Amino acid sequence: MNAPSMTHNVSIPSPEFSERAVLFQLICQEWRLCRGPVVTLGVVWLVGLWILVLFQHPAWLIAIGLWHVLFISPTQAGRDIIDGTEEFSFALPPGRTPLYVARMTPGLVFLPVIGLLGWLAIAYSLPQLIWSVFFSGGLTESFAPVTGFHWYAMAVLLPCAAHAIVFAIAANAGSRATVSSSGIIGIIAAAGVMLGGFFLENLLWQETHGFLAGPALLITTVLVLLVGHQAYRRKEATGSGGSVGTGNRSGLAWFIGVTVVLLLFVLASLFLFRAKKVVSSNYEMNQIEQQRGEQERREQQMRAQAMPTHPATPERHNP
Repeated sequence: MNAPSMTHNVSIPSPEFSERAVLFQLICQEWRLCRGPVVTLGVVWLVGLWILVLFQHPAWLIAIGLWHVLFISPTQAGRDIIDGTEEFSFALPPGRTPLYVARMTPGLVFLPVIGLLGWLAIAYSLPQLIWSVFFSGGLTESFAPVTGFHWYAMAVLLPCAAHAIVFAIAANAGSRATVSSSGIIGIIAAAGVMLGGFFLENLLWQETHGFLAGPALLITTVLVLLVGHQAYRRKEATGSGGSVGTGNRSGLAWFIGVTVVLLLFVLASLFLFRAKKVVSSNYEMNQIEQQRGEQERREQQMRAQAMPTHPATPERHNP
């Protein structure tokens, strides 16, 4: 009689499923660590916009997003540096890429959500429609919509670009000082990109409509996150929050990089301004010459029409 087999069929999960599960758990963990200030900021946004109906302007959405960038994004990205546990985090099995993505995700979800919902609320007077179900009064009267579609887009894209810059700097920082100063650097850099886009729009079309500023902010968000991820994968772990010299060098490098990019952007804007000025001056000269030629032709036609015609004298016949 054959002995019963003691082997059991054990299903081994696929690597892709395991990576997704680990990433999901990391995202949930990061949300639990940062949900306190994020929920508080969300309540402030909800009360000011939807309940009290005090701030019916895209500037309120931009202010909420930049508040998140200034106080929450640096702590989210540089938590290991602040706690001095970066070496331990890098030694964990998930690796650096899931850690980078997990810490990046809550901010990139929260900022577009409040921006898009705030956009709908302000543009279509949704808080007034909700309150009009319960009572009728001054609170339920619709406000005049803010003109300029680009400001609603800036309310979403500007905080996201600033969050990307802050996250890349803080994640690759070498000290707590660099993490703390990353919020100001990110806001200044993102605002510089937006203002540079508006400047170019004024040069090209004599008005601001976001056709350049919006894509510039979106491209900045994607490129900065990708560059920050590549730098994070090659980063050397710092212990005890990093040394002062390393942090100063890291912060100085990021500051110099952002400054150089902004200077190049300004120089490109000035070059385009000069080229556009030359083209416009040549166009104006051609227009003036064409108008002068048309005026001369009209004057010649008028003189030709005004010249008197002498009638032919009849011939005399001598008797």
